[in-house]
Amino acid sequence: MCNYNQPTAKEAELLAAGWKKTFEDNFDVSPNNSLNPNWNVWVGGAFNNELQMFTASTRNLNVTADRDDAANNVLVIKAIKESVTGPKYRQDVDATPTNFEFTSARIESKTLSAPTKNTSQIRFVSRIKLPSGYGMWPAFWLYGNNWPTNGEIDILEARGNEPFLFQTNYFFGRQANVNLVQNAAIYVTTETSLTDWWHVYELI
Repeated sequence: MCNYNQPTAKEAELLAAGWKKTFEDNFDVSPNNSLNPNWNVWVGGAFNNELQMFTASTRNLNVTADRDDAANNVLVIKAIKESVTGPKYRQDVDATPTNFEFTSARIESKTLSAPTKNTSQIRFVSRIKLPSGYGMWPAFWLYGNNWPTNGEIDILEARGNEPFLFQTNYFFGRQANVNLVQNAAIYVTTETSLTDWWHVYELI
């Protein structure tokens, strides 16, 4: 369905079935605003040879009114072609000055979630409209504290030049870049554009 949104009835149904909501952010306030304490905003490069430096700038990360629903706000993550110098990796990991040709943004929830003996299942849900254009590589993903050897689950990875295709994936291994999981990647073809419409992505 185009512009799909999780209906209120679905949430009530989940709560009645025993699910408990532990975290929610509808982005009335941007993650780079001190009034929103839910997020760590990454500053610096990353570990997959991305071309962009992630910033906390409002040019890359901000909240704006939803053009389709004036009562709703949306979080906008914007990639910009510009030459900048910044930390090679996240600033607290490796602050070696490095040149980048693009900027963008990356946020990570401060709320940590993991299965326990009493909570064997966790549900992650996000409503996303993907960016279009060659070179775009948006992701909605989870990872363990000791990444990559504590595992990684990619709920959504997509390419901006393939608006009807996304993939899911997961990794686990005892050393970096050696995945013990076989045939982990699954490609999903959609009937409606992922870049023209909002879709709800969910993992249990």
